Amino acid sequence: MKTIVYIIGFSGTGKSVSSELAAKSLGWKYYDMDKIIEYESGKSINEIFDSNGESWFRKKESELLIRLS
Repeated sequence: MKTIVYIIGFSGTGKSVSSELAAKSLGWKYYDMDKIIEYESGKSINEIFDSNGESWFRKKESELLIRLS
C-alpha cells in the first residue's frame, strides 16, 4: 500500500517549499500541481485565471489530483 499525503492551503503560504523539503527528507515523490498544470496548459497560473477562469483551473486541479492518486 502506498502512502499519499496531500498538502492544501491558501496560496502563498509555503505549501510547495514545505512539501518539497518533506518529500526529500522522507525519500518520497513530490508533485507541484501548479507546475504540472502550467506545463500541460502552456500557460502560467495567472494566464489560466485570466483566459480560462478559476472554475476551469479548479476542474484541472481535481482531474490532476485523481490522476496522481
